[in-house]
Amino acid sequence: LSAKGDITGSEEIVWSKSKNTPYIPSPILYDGMLGFLKSNQSLYSVLDAKTGNELIGSTRLPSIANVYSSPVGAAGRLYLTGRNGVTLVLKRGKEFEVLATNKLDDEFRASAALVGKQMLLRGSQYLYCIEEGATPNKQEVSSKAVVGPKKISSKAKAEGDKSKRELLEVIARRELPKDYPGGKGHQAFVDKWFKTAGAKGAEVGQLWEEQERLFPDMKNRGESFIKILDYVRTKGNKAKAARPTGNANPHIKRKVQAEIRREPGKPLGKTGALSGRIQDLAGKAMSGVMVSVFDDSRRQSTSVFSQPDGSFRIEGLHESNFKIRARLLGQQDGWVENVTLGKDSIVIKMSPATGEDLEEQRPASDAFGQLSFDSPRDRLNFKMMCAYCHQIGTIGFRTPERPVDWETMIRRMDGFGGLYPHTKETITQRIIDTYKDDAVKSWPAYVPPPAPSGMVTKAKITAWEMGEPFKGSFHDLEVGDDGLAYVVHIGKQYTATLDPETGERIYYRLPRGSHGPHSIEPDNDGEMWLTLCVSGEMAKFDLKTKEYTILSSAEAPAERGSWPHTLRIDPKDPDGFIWYTDAGRNSVFRLHPKTLVRKEYQLLEAGQVKAGGKGESKGITPYGLDYSPVDGMIWYSKLNG
Repeated sequence: LSAKGDITGSEEIVWSKSKNTPYIPSPILYDGMLGFLKSNQSLYSVLDAKTGNELIGSTRLPSIANVYSSPVGAAGRLYLTGRNGVTLVLKRGKEFEVLATNKLDDEFRASAALVGKQMLLRGSQYLYCIEEGATPNKQEVSSKAVVGPKKISSKAKAEGDKSKRELLEVIARRELPKDYPGGKGHQAFVDKWFKTAGAKGAEVGQLWEEQERLFPDMKNRGESFIKILDYVRTKGNKAKAARPTGNANPHIKRKVQAEIRREPGKPLGKTGALSGRIQDLAGKAMSGVMVSVFDDSRRQSTSVFSQPDGSFRIEGLHESNFKIRARLLGQQDGWVENVTLGKDSIVIKMSPATGEDLEEQRPASDAFGQLSFDSPRDRLNFKMMCAYCHQIGTIGFRTPERPVDWETMIRRMDGFGGLYPHTKETITQRIIDTYKDDAVKSWPAYVPPPAPSGMVTKAKITAWEMGEPFKGSFHDLEVGDDGLAYVVHIGKQYTATLDPETGERIYYRLPRGSHGPHSIEPDNDGEMWLTLCVSGEMAKFDLKTKEYTILSSAEAPAERGSWPHTLRIDPKDPDGFIWYTDAGRNSVFRLHPKTLVRKEYQLLEAGQVKAGGKGESKGITPYGLDYSPVDGMIWYSKLNG
């Protein structure tokens, strides 16, 4: 810990580990043992903290899907919580042993906090406190599905005089099961099977342990594991086709009536207008200033722009107590409160923003421009890999304190591993030099752009707040034939409607187990279709019955697709096919709205240029999609292509 400077390759580094290491969850150091997960997956390893020697090899955690929270430990136990609400209790030690499996009906991303005899868990919906001392209900605790060293079952022994190697070679020649989705659907497929596997889970674990020992250089570990799993679940026979689930159409996974929550609109009352002028401190008219009227009682705002003579007028407002804000880059916001309908002589005087007030208005695009690169190509590579989801250089971006914090942030931003190697060597220090502490003071002063002018100043913008305040993560939007705006909340798992006339909002929750509504589009019968990217499903929302029909986004019999993304439907298509991209594989799909049959079109790959890294960074991810109104051809775009 006393080492200074660059210690790469020096004796100061006792040991290092680069395989099966975490992405988001932190490791846990407990009694000289270092436990950690692989990436965000449910694969758990333990090393001796002093020597780095492996104590528990990468072992799959039963019942847990992907993991964002870090493990915690107390009283000789380790607690690992998956995003799916399952918390596993492991015995602290050099052997893998599950003591208990506990399930909460919520999604968990935050790490648990241990306080005295209490465990605090923050879910997406609620905060939970689990406390020692209460008398619990009788609970079935099982660790049968543990993947670990156990005695091989009678099934494996029954192979006669075949050796373990011969048996595994037979398994390796099996075809992948037809219901295996591959790609991003791998983990969910495995976890779903292990939930009900019972003793078969131990058999899979034993065979996998032998597979890793005898064939350490296997080409595709994921497919090898699936073939072993399929061998055990089918008792060595070929997989049978999935039976219908009780619905008339075998493609339907479930039909569920939506849980409904209503937010009634407020009575409209009297209708009127507000008007006034925007001036600078000297009384001169200011043009292009956005003037917004806020109606908190209706969770609604209406905005217009001041005209060349400084005047503004907002019509069609309903009786309420309003707040008015005037905003223009380079100026301080101007506010007027407790305004009622009919006022026509409102004057708002604007004053220039200076110093820190002006600097706080600098947009991310300008702040990113302060970061230097050796070439435009290097800048574009960093922008494509790290700036899609992160606003570079903003106040929030500038919060890390130590170099290791910045390194961690950059590594997570480059989650697909597509940054140029030479950029990785220098980017952390250049970011620190550009954004840390007082570095901002050396930037050139922010010069705001000219005020809006021309046609844009004729716009009238009405905004409605949806869902819980400050928790909006609404993705796609579509206006239905009924005049309602339909939106999907990708984080809260619901479809919502807005009546722009009355302001009524209605929220329709998706069925449990269906996650990540991404895009929404009406079919030619007027029903709404959704892509559910996280659960790899398609959903039809019946506007009359308010019922969701859920099916896999992949071809049958696969239970899920990878990452269904954008969908479109050509209103001139007599079949009304639903077309959508799958960003988790190089494919576009077609879905028949009546038969629900899906067809996969694998896209061009031979000879196409691919970038480095994995996933989206390769530049072959099908993202956007649309039909041509001229000839009905389907067009798609590639992210990073």
